[in-house]
Amino acid sequence: MKTEERHFASMCAEHFMHVAREWNVEDKVSTDSARNMIAASKVLPFEHMPCTAHLLQRQCLYNTAHLIMHWQNAESAPNSAELEQQQVAKGKTKEVLTPDVSTRWNSTLEMIRRILRNQEPLRDTLALHATKVTMPTAAELDKLQKLEAVLEPCRYITELLGGEKFLSYSVVLPALCHLSLVMEVSEDDPAYMVKFKETFTAGLEQRKDKTNMTWLRIATALDPRFTDLKCLSKPDRAEVWRLITALLRKERSAQQEQPAASGPPKKRLALLLVPVYSSDEEEDCFESCVERYKAEPTIDTEDCPQQWWSNHEGAHSMMARLARKYLATPATSVPCERLFSLTLIRKLGGFFIRRKMDETGNGKKDVLYRSLLHAYTEELLRQQQFLEVYLEGTRSRSGKPSPARAGMLSIVVDTLCTGAIPDVLVVPVGISYDRILEGNYNSEQLGKPKKNESLWGVACGVFRMLRKNYGCVRVDFTQPFSLKEYLDSQRSRNVPPPPSLELTLVPIIISAQPDAAPPFENPPGEEPNGDLPDEICRRHVISNLAKHVLFTANKSSAVMSTHIVACLLLYRHRQGVVLSKLVEDFFNMKEEILSRDFDLGFSGNSEDVVMHALHLLGNCVNVTSSSNRNGEFTVAPSNTVPALFELNFYSNGLFHVFIADAVIACWRCSGSWQAESQSSQEGAGGVGVTASCTLLSQERLIRKAAGLAHFLTNEVAVAPPCQTVYQVFHDAVARLIQYGVLYVAEEDQEELSPSPTEEPWPKKFTEPLSWRSDEEDEDSDFGEEQRDRYLKVSTSLEHQEFFVFLQRLLSPVLEAYSGAAILVHSLKQPVDEREYTQQLFRYLLTRTERGVAAYGESATHYLVKNTVKTFKELGVLKERRENRVTTLELSTTFLPQVHRSKLLHYILAFILL
Repeated sequence: MKTEERHFASMCAEHFMHVAREWNVEDKVSTDSARNMIAASKVLPFEHMPCTAHLLQRQCLYNTAHLIMHWQNAESAPNSAELEQQQVAKGKTKEVLTPDVSTRWNSTLEMIRRILRNQEPLRDTLALHATKVTMPTAAELDKLQKLEAVLEPCRYITELLGGEKFLSYSVVLPALCHLSLVMEVSEDDPAYMVKFKETFTAGLEQRKDKTNMTWLRIATALDPRFTDLKCLSKPDRAEVWRLITALLRKERSAQQEQPAASGPPKKRLALLLVPVYSSDEEEDCFESCVERYKAEPTIDTEDCPQQWWSNHEGAHSMMARLARKYLATPATSVPCERLFSLTLIRKLGGFFIRRKMDETGNGKKDVLYRSLLHAYTEELLRQQQFLEVYLEGTRSRSGKPSPARAGMLSIVVDTLCTGAIPDVLVVPVGISYDRILEGNYNSEQLGKPKKNESLWGVACGVFRMLRKNYGCVRVDFTQPFSLKEYLDSQRSRNVPPPPSLELTLVPIIISAQPDAAPPFENPPGEEPNGDLPDEICRRHVISNLAKHVLFTANKSSAVMSTHIVACLLLYRHRQGVVLSKLVEDFFNMKEEILSRDFDLGFSGNSEDVVMHALHLLGNCVNVTSSSNRNGEFTVAPSNTVPALFELNFYSNGLFHVFIADAVIACWRCSGSWQAESQSSQEGAGGVGVTASCTLLSQERLIRKAAGLAHFLTNEVAVAPPCQTVYQVFHDAVARLIQYGVLYVAEEDQEELSPSPTEEPWPKKFTEPLSWRSDEEDEDSDFGEEQRDRYLKVSTSLEHQEFFVFLQRLLSPVLEAYSGAAILVHSLKQPVDEREYTQQLFRYLLTRTERGVAAYGESATHYLVKNTVKTFKELGVLKERRENRVTTLELSTTFLPQVHRSKLLHYILAFILL
């Protein structure tokens, strides 16, 4: 609803009434305690009850601000990393110092607590810097400790009034009474504490004068948790019950004066049952109602008063009408403020689910929640509603698709399998941005906690979008497919789950025999799925479905201009390039992308598109004028850590386009290609060759590339579940041969061909998988019995540069994994997973900040978490959970130092430094 720019009380009142009528809550209005809100409430024809929770905390902050103001700058002077180091050294929990924020409840108390908990780390950190900021004196620390004790009841009250459990205005008076008792001055209180308590009490009394205390007292008496009215004096208690008796009398009179409702006349016999009291008897009736209610035992403070009245309405029918009126008034506007944002999202068609559906707070399965969500989703599908499911769970912080989460998809599959719906059409959707509305995720990639989303944050994002240029957004809808048909084909094929990463790669890494055939697939003719439980098969089918949809959506996503420019600047022209050369390479890269059947999210002249992309990338690139090139501009990526992270985010938009070619190219790094070639030459009676004419067996190349692809499973999907990685790499080699980057060494085929006893590599693996039909693969020669070929890299400068570009695409990822392998060498004892992740992140970030890292973007927090996850799946790290805390330790396989060294060498063999 549109509001005036200046919110005068009269305008606020007018909008209140309009909104109340629209939402059918005309007699139910709750506001905060802003002055214009209070003024507006006086204009409205309602009894106004101020928001008590806001008042208490604001008064508390106002009266304590002068005590702690000189510590607000304590965090900004020393380096936060140094404070963390001191906290670890002193055995303290790592935590940042939180300032006093007037709009954040209990921030004063939390700030004081953190200062007191970190006295030693703070003192040692401040000693490292020449700063005017000093630690509090012993006397000041003593004051803080006493202030902490007296502010703790304020924290409890604000959390109580800011909650949503059984909250009504009846809790306000007991809460204020509790605060008054806490703030009573004692003989032991020092002068500053006496002054604080007197100021706090005076402020509290002023607030009480502005509150309808009569309403508070009646609401408290009608709450079965507080019927003893211990928060009032005996005379005040008697006065409250006298007021309630008068209210009962007034309610009876109002009922008798109401005109008879239209309807069928009552039977004469029923009229005889209506009680007729004299005035004295009626007065006794009201008093007996009150006495009967007072005789009821009080209930526990954690019980629901509304539920109690629902169960006892028959015994106290006259009192129940009063309770329904007075207990319905909320104590605070906080839940209403939360409600607005939730209501807006629901109005737009959204509904909320947990991030983890299978677990409750104690780690057990929440059967009730899953059943409710299943029933709700099933009903939506029955009504033929569209469901928009985000398989990644959240927005990607890396620019690459996150692993698929199949929670909601599993409910859709179960609904279809039970026969509740005939079929579902699945439509993978790819979305690409020139520039994301958030700008960047540098804060989270630097290890800082994610900011909570709010309606205000969404509004600010919309405002930024309207004020700044964010380029274009491209949405691509792929061809729908039948979920029923997919499931039927999966059941008929009986595809087994793939072996774990540990079973796949660890034997190859430790045995140092990269030519050994890895067990990526099950041998032909075997049906290992037949003995597996139905639940495991079901999970495997649903997981494959999620991976298939996510792979298809990613493949259909258009490549944007910022993706290409960022990728070229990072991995082809890291030291800078003139604008004309950048435009030329941009055009060539555009043609490469189109030749691989990927789409572009832009059009127009290449020079204009490049300039547009540079403008959107902003401070991530440096554009300078070259004095020795006729005034032509030079473009280079910024070397700051945030800029590298942001450029890496956008360059990852090309990751899926070249991933198969990049994995193939990585085997030329660090002498791997040459070593294989020399081994082949010597085995054939030849001699070593130079790098320009090295050879590699295609069979070995594809075998090793498949191993690397499985190692990087958590980074990107090379192939959909219905296709083998061997077919993908076979096609990639054929494509590189077609483009001239690789060529077959025909003259060396005879002398380097394998012996007749060696089985051709296609026979070692299963045929390509397809859930649709085998007709799609009729044109492919994959799987045919053929002789192994030996390949060379073209000596053309253009092809050599393209090969190096492909190698650099994967180098940041592999550098992060090599850093993790190096850190594993220092792991001696079990460590908390969060602590280990933070250690690895600090190690990689330090290498980047000191200029040691070849690729600074290898230190992103997303990559760090992926390396830890991969090392757990690989069996390098073994996790143990206890009391919801995950501890990591080395597995028995990698306890020997030599095995850890082999893991490091395995990773380093791929990196181009």
